[in-house]
Amino acid sequence: MTSKKEIWEVDDGAVDMECYSAQDIKILWILRETNGSDFSFKEFLQNPKVYNKWKSTVGLVVKTSNSIIEGLDGVKGNKYPKDISMVMKKIAWINVKKTGGEARSNSNQLLHHAKENAEIIESQIRELSPDVVILAGTERLVSDRVKNEINDLTKKQTVVVRAYHTNQRTITHEKYIDHILDKVNQFLHERSQISRQ
Repeated sequence: MTSKKEIWEVDDGAVDMECYSAQDIKILWILRETNGSDFSFKEFLQNPKVYNKWKSTVGLVVKTSNSIIEGLDGVKGNKYPKDISMVMKKIAWINVKKTGGEARSNSNQLLHHAKENAEIIESQIRELSPDVVILAGTERLVSDRVKNEINDLTKKQTVVVRAYHTNQRTITHEKYIDHILDKVNQFLHERSQISRQ
């Protein structure tokens, strides 16, 4: 018998396509899987505070995305903005595993889903056409095409940032944010130099 967890599909992508499309810097997070199933993932992302552990689930996504959007550094960006929902509406979030997961990820299962969903993920990237792709603990899960040929997928200059999973405890939030901001700011500087030529 098939359980709900196996058949439930994640409704990932742009949290709010109209708001995302209006952004000067389009940010796409690629994460592993949801923690749970049988709920509207996009509704949760639009209002993450409905979940009492929202900070461990989306806290670093909110802080880092807001820092990129507002041009903050890791010190100033290491605070939650007043309107978390608005930050979430400005980004896109896709999962490698398109069905519900558990609190702890199963590596073999994730690799299987990553291979199985490679074309879907590439299609989502083409549709979203991000400027910034953040591989949050998913570098070994996404296809080489996504990592190495991202500009062909997006049809523009795009930076891929490799980072720890957002629920990591290896480095401080400030260092996490600064790592991503350094890569994004370097990319934006290089892109502006190219556009001036």
